[in-house]
Amino acid sequence: MKNTIHFYYNLNFDEIYEYDNYSILIMSENIYAFKVLNVSMEELVIIMNTLQSNNIKTNKIILNKNNEIYTEYNGKKYVLTLIENKETINQFYLFPLINSRREDFISEIWVKKIEYYVKKIPEVGLGNGWLINSFNYYIGMAENAIAVYNRCNKNNIRYIVSHRRLNYPLTKTVFLDPTNLLIDAISRDVSEYMKIKFISEEYDILEIRKIVEKYNFNNDEMNILLARLLYPSYYFDELDQFIEKKEAKNLKKIVSKIDNYEKMIKKFCNEFKDYQLYVIDWIKK
Repeated sequence: MKNTIHFYYNLNFDEIYEYDNYSILIMSENIYAFKVLNVSMEELVIIMNTLQSNNIKTNKIILNKNNEIYTEYNGKKYVLTLIENKETINQFYLFPLINSRREDFISEIWVKKIEYYVKKIPEVGLGNGWLINSFNYYIGMAENAIAVYNRCNKNNIRYIVSHRRLNYPLTKTVFLDPTNLLIDAISRDVSEYMKIKFISEEYDILEIRKIVEKYNFNNDEMNILLARLLYPSYYFDELDQFIEKKEAKNLKKIVSKIDNYEKMIKKFCNEFKDYQLYVIDWIKK
């Protein structure tokens, strides 16, 4: 890796810390990330243009000697970014609203994910009764999410530059990573933030109330927020890891929180009953 980076970027680093799909590189007081590019170049270019046109500051992508965004290394595409700092973000915030929109394929994507897991689970679930039971439960959650999402009027939705995934505590390394961004509905980041806060056991419904009021969410945006909370992306992320590596610890941790997550959903619906949230029978019970 060191030789590759020197060849393509003419940079020499004092320290290199390698992880699964990225490395942290330190040169004097500067910190860089060399990360596998998991999005298409077309998506990344759209995001970069959107960031520039809306004056949104993120970690800077360093072009290689060929003036290209990515560099081939070990058969994968990598992007080098300069991390301005690794500080923790003290307060959650959303990027500014943008005029850009994206075609809405969310429910179709969710349906395809369900179909993929339904085919995969008989293979990986052998001898794991707990996995089969939890899978059936979370598929039901995903189907509820799709039903709510499909009832929303997408013409009433505002869009922002959002994150594919967030970490907690929030750090600028991840929050300002341009390869971790996409254009999506305003509800996406709030739902992802709620999920990671819940998993870290620091969930605060009053904090969410302040965010919703600050950004003036309308009824359709609130229902999409509900749909995204119902869609168990956190479970599917860990299920993907289990399928790939057969490591069950983190997945079992998620499953152990089923009851508490239901309580969070019910608390959310009760807190925001002043909005016209779509009724789901099991939440009312």
